[in-house]
Amino acid sequence: MKKLTSFENDVYNQDVLLQWTATFEQFKTSILAIETDIIQLITETFKNKLSSSEGAFDLLNKFRGIKTRDRIEKELSAKYEDVLGRYNDEIEEMKKLYH
Repeated sequence: MKKLTSFENDVYNQDVLLQWTATFEQFKTSILAIETDIIQLITETFKNKLSSSEGAFDLLNKFRGIKTRDRIEKELSAKYEDVLGRYNDEIEEMKKLYH
């Protein structure tokens, strides 16, 4: 069997097409796993760690200028609605305390 010493750099070599395809599929699977872990971390952070809508909003704004993967971007965008919901809850609590 031929030794694949230049496999990493020779993606156009038909002799290593199957190995290259398998490696690329593993790479895509790894990316999806990392994205899933990041989305889970974002969800848990916003659910359990942030005590106020102000802190959550500040955190979202810090991510605003960072270019990221589409799935992560969608998750962060969805968190704005969650933050506004939390803000509304805080306002209702303040109303009750005031009255």
